[in-house]
Amino acid sequence: MPKEIVIMFFVILMEYACFPISSELVLPISGGVAKSQNFPFVFMVLISVLAGMIGVCFTYAIGRYGGSPLLEYLMKRFPRTKKPILSSYRFLGDHGAGAVCFGRLVPICRTYISFISGAAGRNFGEYFFYSCIGIIIWNTFLLSIGYYFMQYRDTVMRYYEQYKLLVLFAAGTVIILFIIHKLAKPAEEY
Repeated sequence: MPKEIVIMFFVILMEYACFPISSELVLPISGGVAKSQNFPFVFMVLISVLAGMIGVCFTYAIGRYGGSPLLEYLMKRFPRTKKPILSSYRFLGDHGAGAVCFGRLVPICRTYISFISGAAGRNFGEYFFYSCIGIIIWNTFLLSIGYYFMQYRDTVMRYYEQYKLLVLFAAGTVIILFIIHKLAKPAEEY
């Protein structure tokens, strides 16, 4: 197996173990790396799902054995996590095991659903099954973006070179407007 694929395995595992890595970036890049290495798409999906399952089992175990005190600490230490954590608890309570599968497809919920499932004492077999379904859907979708669009990289790079100043200017403008918007908010909203 190419070393790049092994590296992608560990990066995907870390992303699913809630390290601050975005799956929306990691998985398409992993798909592109697999394509550039002529690594079969199906095997890349299987490897990414295995990495994801190891990662979510790790976070489930932290939630299970660290439980509510850990989540209470996170909400107290990082107040912005309170709303998504409580929303995840409600979502899991309202929808049961299906929430785990669906939670794998929702960006912020993806981060907390493993901890919440563990802390709530969800059945591990059920959690594992529904997590696997959600991870297969999510990873296949994002990997396919990188894998199948890799064939157009020359075209994309040509357009990027042609319009990079415009893109950088637009991105810079959006960032500046976002910062101004955040600074203009009253302090009590934070």
